Amino acid sequence: MVKIKAYTPEIVDKKGNALKNSITSLEEIEINGIKQSILIRGSNVNNPILLYLHGGPGYSEMGLFNHFNSELEKHFIIVNWDQRGTCKSYHSLDLLNKTINLEQFIKDIKTLVEILRKKFKKKKIYLVGHSWGTIIGMIFTQRHPNLVEKYIGISQVVNMVEADDIAY
Repeated sequence: MVKIKAYTPEIVDKKGNALKNSITSLEEIEINGIKQSILIRGSNVNNPILLYLHGGPGYSEMGLFNHFNSELEKHFIIVNWDQRGTCKSYHSLDLLNKTINLEQFIKDIKTLVEILRKKFKKKKIYLVGHSWGTIIGMIFTQRHPNLVEKYIGISQVVNMVEADDIAY
């Protein structure tokens, strides 16, 4: 089996030169005892942080997000996180069965936010949740309003039981 090293391309100007203050990084970091992957992209490291919480659980949008939302890279440092159990953050099924729960995801967000705040010297972040990400994003925002500048919900889950009934 050939292992292909993943990367993210530089953000460039019209002449193809990397932007001076830009950041493009695909990293594996430890979050609460498990290595998890984050993709960081932004045209200026001085912009605010936007943390994207994908749907699922278990549905990475890392590959799609940049393609469809690259305009946001001009205004934010976009952090796209593969949550535990998802794509680049997938580990043994036994470990995941013990740690895949709502409270663990909230703890993971808190740890990741603290890492990002320290790395970029920011007080607050923007938080975007999509579908499942809206559940954990809303709970996190409610518990830690001092860390969130704004919360944005996409396909906001309001009533999980009713949504599951409709989907069924």
